[in-house]
Amino acid sequence: MASTPDGMKRFYGTLGVVALIGIGALGYLLTRPRTVSVPANVTVQASDTAGFRGYIKGSDSAAVEITEYADYQCPFCQTFATLQMPTIEERLIKTGRLRWRYRDFPLQQHPWARVAAHSAACADEQGKYWPQHEKA
Repeated sequence: MASTPDGMKRFYGTLGVVALIGIGALGYLLTRPRTVSVPANVTVQASDTAGFRGYIKGSDSAAVEITEYADYQCPFCQTFATLQMPTIEERLIKTGRLRWRYRDFPLQQHPWARVAAHSAACADEQGKYWPQHEKA
């Protein structure tokens, strides 16, 4: 049997080292502790939202302002948003007669409502609250 040239030995040696490093990195990624970025049991204090006015749609000079407290998983809130809100927006908000203020009110029995509210708040930081609100 002929011996392998030195270049092939070096190639297989390098390939073996890269494979060991890859297996080690994969093992680390699979065994590291998983962290949650959104706290599960948060207690919101009044001082946490001091100065926060909610998410506003409509003219600042509107004669009437309505504040809606809603939950993203609430079926009644979804029905209202789907059936009534388009008419309210067309006839009252766009004409400048009404200003609409939305405040999140995630209920404990809806486990994903807080995450959806957090998602919408992140979208607000990018100036895209209302498009995200309609998706959530």
